Amino acid sequence: MRSLLVSILLLSVFTLQLSGQTTLGVKAQTGNAWLTFPDGFVIEAYDFRIPHWGYSIEVFRQLSPKLALGVAPGYVRRGSEREIGFINGFGPRFRAQLYLNYVELPFYLKFKQRLGGRFSTFAQTGAGLSYLTGGYREVETFNVGNPPPNENRPFDFEGVDENINRLDFGWYSSIGFSYRLGPGEVAISADYYHGFVDFNPFEPLKNRTWAVGLGYAFRLGKKEG
Repeated sequence: MRSLLVSILLLSVFTLQLSGQTTLGVKAQTGNAWLTFPDGFVIEAYDFRIPHWGYSIEVFRQLSPKLALGVAPGYVRRGSEREIGFINGFGPRFRAQLYLNYVELPFYLKFKQRLGGRFSTFAQTGAGLSYLTGGYREVETFNVGNPPPNENRPFDFEGVDENINRLDFGWYSSIGFSYRLGPGEVAISADYYHGFVDFNPFEPLKNRTWAVGLGYAFRLGKKEG
């Protein structure tokens, strides 16, 4: 949470120093999240996805009529329906679902093209860092006489989970349409995240998400010229 507050503070300082050719927006997204798994590891008819959601603030500075540079601090849920490498052997068997909460700070280059009237299309891509602030495993037990209910186990970064990579780095991409409404624009997008850092240093497990996003942005100050 402290990392999120620092990001918002830095964004506020950044925004105050921008000119009128700047847009400020908010965005929410929902979709699926999953982790990659090792080569050769296959479970037929098994879905590794969990519900994904995220919220962000987007600030873009115009570089030209069609290009803009931006930053979008946010808070997202990632994870996987199954954690490869979690304790699983003879006797009682366990399966863990991962629910990972990250603060993130991606930087984007955005291309926008007017289609006529109030409609535009856009594409944005870039890279950024994420930091795992918390989350939990939902653990399910098998092969026991009276299985207990699913148990939520919060991460212990000072103990059993000290080897988890809390820092992630990945590539962000979005395409969508926007529509002028009121003082700003409402936008709908298709979003994809491709992480490059292994969540578990002992297994090739990398974050992936796809989502549909909905946002609203307005211009700060008056249009120059």
